[in-house]
Amino acid sequence: MKLIVKQNQRLRCERGQTLVEFALLVPVLLLLIFGAIEFGRVFHATHVITSAAREGARAAAVHKGNTEIADKVKDAASSLVDPSNVIIKDNSAYQNTQPAVNQVIFTIDKYDLSQRDVGEVTIKIKTKIKIIVPIINSILGNEKVISSEAVMRLE
Repeated sequence: MKLIVKQNQRLRCERGQTLVEFALLVPVLLLLIFGAIEFGRVFHATHVITSAAREGARAAAVHKGNTEIADKVKDAASSLVDPSNVIIKDNSAYQNTQPAVNQVIFTIDKYDLSQRDVGEVTIKIKTKIKIIVPIINSILGNEKVISSEAVMRLE
């Protein structure tokens, strides 16, 4: 009988320990979970932008016009932004322009339709995504610019 009473007293004394341990671990677990979600969003945006640059470079390498190249880039970037937010700029304007959130800016560099079989084409593309997790955006900033470049030889 004495043993049962001592065990009940010990359990009553340790009742708050689990709550304190839980309260200490929850913020760390939430930071890991939301950090993984945010990393996935940034990784997805990087993959889409790289793929869009590659699609545009491929279209340019097989001698498509600027409108067809822009259509390829818009199609490839459509899972990230609305196609109406994909803007083509000339090279000097591209260097001096920062994209808005959910906007894609790209340029076609070193591309001359008269030089059909000589050289290479470069597509440069960039976008800006918003970091949505509050703790992570205080560390990394509210917005992150993601850029990519694809170079292909003219065929």
